Amino acid sequence: MNFYAYITGKNKYSFSPLLAAATGRIKPLKGQKPGAGDAVLFSFQSPDWKETWETLKRLPRGVVKVAGGAHPSGLPLHALDMGFDFVFSGEGEEHIHSLLNFLEGRGEPPPCLWSRERMGTVCRGVEIEKFAPFAEDLPIPIEITRGCPFLCAYCQTPRLSGRKMRHRSLETIVRWVEKLVNRGMKDIRFITPNGMGYGGRGGAQPQRLLSLLRLLKKKYPRARFYMGSFPSEFRPEHISLSPMKALRNLVSNRRVIFGAQSGSPEVLRRIKRGHTVEDVVRAAEVSLKANFRPEVDFIFGLPFDDEEESLRLMKRLAEMGARVHAHYFLPLPSTPLALEKPRPLSGPFLREVEKLTGAGTLFGQWKRQMALSLELYRLNRMFSTPYVGEEDKGNEKENNRGAPSR
Repeated sequence: MNFYAYITGKNKYSFSPLLAAATGRIKPLKGQKPGAGDAVLFSFQSPDWKETWETLKRLPRGVVKVAGGAHPSGLPLHALDMGFDFVFSGEGEEHIHSLLNFLEGRGEPPPCLWSRERMGTVCRGVEIEKFAPFAEDLPIPIEITRGCPFLCAYCQTPRLSGRKMRHRSLETIVRWVEKLVNRGMKDIRFITPNGMGYGGRGGAQPQRLLSLLRLLKKKYPRARFYMGSFPSEFRPEHISLSPMKALRNLVSNRRVIFGAQSGSPEVLRRIKRGHTVEDVVRAAEVSLKANFRPEVDFIFGLPFDDEEESLRLMKRLAEMGARVHAHYFLPLPSTPLALEKPRPLSGPFLREVEKLTGAGTLFGQWKRQMALSLELYRLNRMFSTPYVGEEDKGNEKENNRGAPSR
């Protein structure tokens, strides 16, 4: 039995560490024609499900089709309805060999494997320090942290990867940066749900992050390091002036990204963002003082959003010199808002948004996401299973311990 991975530019971040953990047992699908009895593995997010479905339909009969990634993990019954034989839900490194052995007819299936005959769980909690961040022939940004203690109601991360933050050590990160530098790569990026949280349990730990970047900059002075931009954004309440000034001399990005999502204090409370509107304004002020241009995420169409308050905050940020990165609410599977209907945008709000766009202070794919949003809402209504995410109340004081003083 041959194992192939259908790899694209959209899913290589998911597949690269999995290929490394599989130790050569999975080959990228590059022109080969899998036959009956072979298995093809897919990984995809919700916006890409139709594109994946079209590819799936072109596979020959008898090919075993396995789905993984954020969308199948959160909506396994939909992935099975698409035509997959099996769905792997959650993090794969620890279970990839048991999955492959099972497909070969040897051993039991991993606990998070779904099929038409069995319901699975969600595999989470992988200690990333034990696994390579990427396969040698598929280099990607180095994941330095996995898991997020915050419970933003629209986000899949804590539900699929858990609330415990797991970090790679400085020594391990240096070793993998060296591999990238030796390949001739000069731009080095990192993957983390919260760049300022590196080394901690949820609160801001700027000195740990700065220690890492200083070490890397000293060891590889010709490399260009990026932190605070995609895919290593910050939380607004974790941004403070002294660390940001120090960061400015260590990284090559001149933009920093953090989320506001709404300008309404009540909406921020309801979506469990864990910060205030004032935190967002202060983060923008601090970023500008440190000579970074802030790009602030907003989500349009939240089911209970206050357009007037969001618009007021967006205009204030634009006047300060920040840019707004606009998204439209996607009810992602396995989140508390998965079954909430997106809210249509009013005419006056849209006219003001167009003004901001014309002025160059607002950008994003929010228009394209509007149709997808309703589509996901309908899919969730049809295929959602009983909620399986980590939705305990947690200890918010502990989660935020180490945050900078106001």
